[in-house]
Amino acid sequence: MAVKQLVVTSERFRTGLLWPDYVETMKVNKEAHIKNYQEFEVSAEDKAFFERAADKAGGLKVVLLTEDWCPDCYRNAPIVAKLADSVEGVEMRVFPRDANLDVMDRYLKNGEFRSIPTAVWTDGEMGYLAHWIERSDKANADMEIIRERVAALPEDERRPANRQMSDELYRTSWRYEVVRETRERLAKALDIT
Repeated sequence: MAVKQLVVTSERFRTGLLWPDYVETMKVNKEAHIKNYQEFEVSAEDKAFFERAADKAGGLKVVLLTEDWCPDCYRNAPIVAKLADSVEGVEMRVFPRDANLDVMDRYLKNGEFRSIPTAVWTDGEMGYLAHWIERSDKANADMEIIRERVAALPEDERRPANRQMSDELYRTSWRYEVVRETRERLAKALDIT
């Protein structure tokens, strides 16, 4: 029998913050976190998938590494939180990245970057299943296109144009890609559809 790779101990998991408690600690971007959480709805299909996954895994736990100052975090951490809050059998705790580098350093983007948010999914006994980092592949590809489009604008117009285009894509597709990519990873780890 293979030995499971523990993400954190159950005791340490319990020291993480519940989403509402984490929101209360925020010093910046609190309104954006709240808005993105409130606006996102988990589809019935996604809810059913994550319930099956939780059942097969003896429960799902999420270690969410994040920081309030990060734009990718105020966009994507609320999606992970809403997903966890909406599905029976899923439990999430928030761990500020900078205070938990020992965990963060196990899930570096491209083996070198402490990118956030990072959602590490485990079974009910804290055994590693999958992780998702920072933003979706679609968001990364779209951001390259946005950069190319705004490069031709006068310097003082670039940042607002970038933000406007990014916000629109976030509302219409990027946030749904967070769930789709997470489903894909968990389906592979648990051999379910």
